[in-house]
Amino acid sequence: MTETRSRKLGMGMSLAALLMGGGAVSGRLPARTLAPAPPLAGMPHSQRQAAKDLLQAAELQSDTVLAARAAWLAYERAHFRLARRALLYWQTLDPRDLRIDNLLVLTDLETGHLGQSLTVLTGLVRHSMHPHQAIEALLQVLARASERAPRLLLFQNWVREAPTDPLAHWSLARVAEAEGLTGLAAHEYEELFRKKPEDPMLGLALAKSWILLGRTRRGLALVGKLERKNLLGTVPARVKTADLWVLAGHPKKAIGLIDRLPVTAAPFVPLTRIWIEIRQKHDHQAERMLTRLLEENTSNRTAGYFLGYVEADLKHFRRARAWFRYARVGAHFVNSTREIARIEMEARPPHFQKALLTLEKMSGLVPVWGPRLVTGGVNLFVRADQSSRAVSILAWGLKRWPKNTDLEYAHALLEIHLGHFAKAIRLLKALIRRYPSDPLFLNALGYTWTIRGRHLLQAAILIHHALLLDPSDPALLDSLGWVDFKLHHWQSAYRRLALAHTLRPEEPTIAFHWGRVLWQSGHPQAARRVWQEALERAPEDARLKRALNQPLPHP
Repeated sequence: MTETRSRKLGMGMSLAALLMGGGAVSGRLPARTLAPAPPLAGMPHSQRQAAKDLLQAAELQSDTVLAARAAWLAYERAHFRLARRALLYWQTLDPRDLRIDNLLVLTDLETGHLGQSLTVLTGLVRHSMHPHQAIEALLQVLARASERAPRLLLFQNWVREAPTDPLAHWSLARVAEAEGLTGLAAHEYEELFRKKPEDPMLGLALAKSWILLGRTRRGLALVGKLERKNLLGTVPARVKTADLWVLAGHPKKAIGLIDRLPVTAAPFVPLTRIWIEIRQKHDHQAERMLTRLLEENTSNRTAGYFLGYVEADLKHFRRARAWFRYARVGAHFVNSTREIARIEMEARPPHFQKALLTLEKMSGLVPVWGPRLVTGGVNLFVRADQSSRAVSILAWGLKRWPKNTDLEYAHALLEIHLGHFAKAIRLLKALIRRYPSDPLFLNALGYTWTIRGRHLLQAAILIHHALLLDPSDPALLDSLGWVDFKLHHWQSAYRRLALAHTLRPEEPTIAFHWGRVLWQSGHPQAARRVWQEALERAPEDARLKRALNQPLPHP
């Protein structure tokens, strides 16, 4: 299975996502403590008891403050059913408080009440004077505090129930984009853009999706069309345009666009310029610019976050660790903690146990973000060839959050990595029974059957279904092309894998599969060129090495 979607560390995020995450939590939620909260006295059961005591006192006194404290304490400590009880009681005391609705969306997602969550969500959006801003605020909260699969299903259900509602399609597109389902995002943006071709932000969102799918020319052509119509004159639109030029591999055009903006035009313009330097690996220049920015504003956590990456690239690990600790608040908490663990692993000698303890400690301090830290830790340990520690932290996470779909999916992928295919297949089947329209789960099971050479027709059906849900995604095209190869459907395998490699030439798994098809088609020299180029990008890939070591066929 290609790893295109799994590489979601901070530097893989778009500039806009990082900059939006640098501020306070949007929406009407009660202000969450920025720094990780210290653990309450006692074990988790005493924390639950404290919340129950607060709720009981609230019921005796009909006290909204005590009800709110009970709900928030139970939610923060991941006791979601208790939090839901407290919220529903709080709502009887103060039905007009919108903070309750925001938290109810989250707790309903966590407890499986998807219908109720959708009702609350659509009600919030409908009563907002600025529905798009309300959606963005809710999505930021949901992304930090809920699991991926139920969150995606929530917005898929909204589109099914209201197929003509543009807000439903916009919301699904935003969720799909955030989760790396770029084909689905592009499909939804394209449908919306047909109806509103003069909306610059919608056009830029569509262009970005096309660029991320590998259709760079098409994306830049749309940007040019918007520029010719003079629709990109605002500062946010020009910053997003610069981000697209960087993603498309034209940093000089992005720099020219940003340098024409006044520094005072928006607070994130200086960071945009620095981001471009980081993408070009101009680490020393970026370091100087970030240092000046932090001298002017010492509370700029996003600047500290960027500086941590720069120092890590320069191998200044002690400084990088210090900056990530400084930035480890709010929206940067998960990525900063994960990067601290990565630095511990890359130390000389590596401190794997220290990295493991760091991830477990931070997951325990902030349980709402714990599963994301655990899955990040699993990925880090697998890449560092520390499978036993990956198993250890995942077992700890599953014991702490036993029904978390993100952890269950990570468990299935880890079993595949360890070669325990039967167990992985059981886990994936269980996930698909709960979420039959999740393209990641469908593709994972179909591809696992494919690499085992079993149930190939069923695998093709699953992956084709995933491709209908997430169209044009190179990872899914690769999976379906590889099923065709195993079934000896040479023409469709050639067509799909050629397209997947064109869209994502840097992906080693796609390159390996495309080379196999070329070899089978009687083009061994072309296959070796593809494998050699891929090996230069991924020098540790054993499959590519074995493929290059096989002798050329006799003419």
